[in-house]
Amino acid sequence: MPRFSTHRRARRLAGVAPFFLSLVALGVVVAPAPAPAYTITLTQPELQAIVATQFPKGYAVEFGEVQLHSPRVVLTPRSSRLGLRVALKIDVTELPDPFTVTGRAFVDGEPAYDPRRHELTLRAPQLREFTADGLPAPYAEMVEAEVAAMVRQELPVIVVYRLDPQRVQGASPLGRLKSVRVEGGKLLLELGQ
Repeated sequence: MPRFSTHRRARRLAGVAPFFLSLVALGVVVAPAPAPAYTITLTQPELQAIVATQFPKGYAVEFGEVQLHSPRVVLTPRSSRLGLRVALKIDVTELPDPFTVTGRAFVDGEPAYDPRRHELTLRAPQLREFTADGLPAPYAEMVEAEVAAMVRQELPVIVVYRLDPQRVQGASPLGRLKSVRVEGGKLLLELGQ
């Protein structure tokens, strides 16, 4: 009797196996479909308008204060990083001979998306270029190092873009940033699960 029931079960499975094999051969996979991604396209002027409202910014540093102002958003073709050119005012007040100089900096970072706040910020911003007109040579290295540290610590709070949840009605939950690229002078953000 056990032999008969095992044989019948084997025959039943043998009849179903070709059906599943044909589905696999046709590329049909029985699995949950991935949630669709949502792409947001942003132009440099759109990003510029958002970023400009958050400047000027002043930061206390070891030797005095650094003020960042007049930001300009930079979109580098075929890149996944977002850049900012900023003007600097550097007040050196904690040295024996206080002075003030102006300069320029270029900073870039990876866009990071916070799904709770629906905000795009800069992750791991790096100081790529730094110039300060009239900065005395003995202090140049110290001032540049302090500005670089300030950039890494303070610029991740700059909101580059705030997603309007109304704009993505009907889209799946936008839990993470899947990809970032700059094409044709526009920043393309793909969000999804």
